[in-house]
Amino acid sequence: MSLHHLLCDAIAGRRLLLFAYGDRVRLVEPHVYGESAAGHGVVSAWLRPGYSRSTPEGGWRTFRLDGMREVQAVDETFAAPRPGYHPAGLALATVWCAVPEFGAARPDEGVPATADGDGSALAAPVAPDAASRQTEHAGEAPRSP
Repeated sequence: MSLHHLLCDAIAGRRLLLFAYGDRVRLVEPHVYGESAAGHGVVSAWLRPGYSRSTPEGGWRTFRLDGMREVQAVDETFAAPRPGYHPAGLALATVWCAVPEFGAARPDEGVPATADGDGSALAAPVAPDAASRQTEHAGEAPRSP
């Protein structure tokens, strides 16, 4: 199965993803998969608690596909979108699949990013009630469709 199909199947079935990213293992609830305005494949997901040194309680993250390795969908599922899920706040040029939110699945507004202390980038909240969103970078490898 291609990575594209694995990601869309996981999002449609609300299945958790487990993968290596940088020097860490990540367990996430994938919510949106698409292409950023910069042309990178990305997954916006809720990082499960205990899988980050900078935010051990978990939170919103955006992962670039070119940094994700050994991606697998696990049997565990999540029941509903996390609080603060607002796909319209993501700067995506294309959305291939997304967890529905009141019928909206096509983001159209950008979210600026700033640097975090551990080298990942923090993004501004996507809405006043949203949790902070982080973008993690694993290098500048060619993008994977």
